[in-house]
Amino acid sequence: MNILTEKPRTGAEKRAAKRANLDKPATMRVNETETTVRIVNISTTGLGLISTEHLTPKSLAEINLNLYFYNELTHLKLTAIVVHSTPVQEQFLIGLSLCDLNPFSFRVINQFVELHG
Repeated sequence: MNILTEKPRTGAEKRAAKRANLDKPATMRVNETETTVRIVNISTTGLGLISTEHLTPKSLAEINLNLYFYNELTHLKLTAIVVHSTPVQEQFLIGLSLCDLNPFSFRVINQFVELHG
């Protein structure tokens, strides 16, 4: 980036991968506490969700959700690190970075993003 001619990238411009928007229920486990959340976007590098619970950045979270893969509903168990937890209308918009995504989960998410992104 040429600092004299280009603006710094912010928000969605910083994302490393294409994302798909969705509105899908999932469960999230942090420190032995399980909560129902709503996934609002997903990529092969991270996801965004809405939760009633505030999470501390750098917390480790386990996300369980189902996505269609070749017309079959497929269960995914994902591990992620909380990047941010932003208050929005008495809830929290939480951004997570996926950790150690296995090849199958990568394929499922990548196909979903390509079809819906």
